[in-house]
Amino acid sequence: MLLRENPQPIPARQPRPSSANAAREEEQQQAWELLAQEAMDEDAYLKELAGVDDLACASSLQVVVNTSTSTVSHLGSKLPNLYELSLNNSVLDCLRDLGTGFTQLRVLWVSRCGLTSLDGASGFPALRELYAAFNDVADLQALDVCAELEVLDLEGNCVTDPGTVSSAK
Repeated sequence: MLLRENPQPIPARQPRPSSANAAREEEQQQAWELLAQEAMDEDAYLKELAGVDDLACASSLQVVVNTSTSTVSHLGSKLPNLYELSLNNSVLDCLRDLGTGFTQLRVLWVSRCGLTSLDGASGFPALRELYAAFNDVADLQALDVCAELEVLDLEGNCVTDPGTVSSAK
């Protein structure tokens, strides 16, 4: 498996604000064109990181994201066949920040991401391995829905009841 590192986080996808003057329609059109350009740039960036010409062919990806400044919930639909995703050293509050589009994802690395919750784990129905070391996770109840989970790494988290680990998996 070849994972490539990205030199910078994926840029935020935000429309340019339009004014309420007579040129409003023109500015809105420009804003939509800017969004389309950013989406094309994002696709090219993801293709480069994944080492593929078609995002549907990407099976693994290593990227750093910051969900406090940009959304990444749309990436699952762009990468429908992704099996392995490494987000180590990203900024994530919970797994819900990643959306529900990663339906084929089997391995997820989210170590040192500042995770405080595993809420959103239900968005990964095929997840078999979760590496979430060195975060601030205390509650494992969100993993109850992960029927396929075989490997769970929670080293350095705030899990207060080790029994919840065995009951989660």
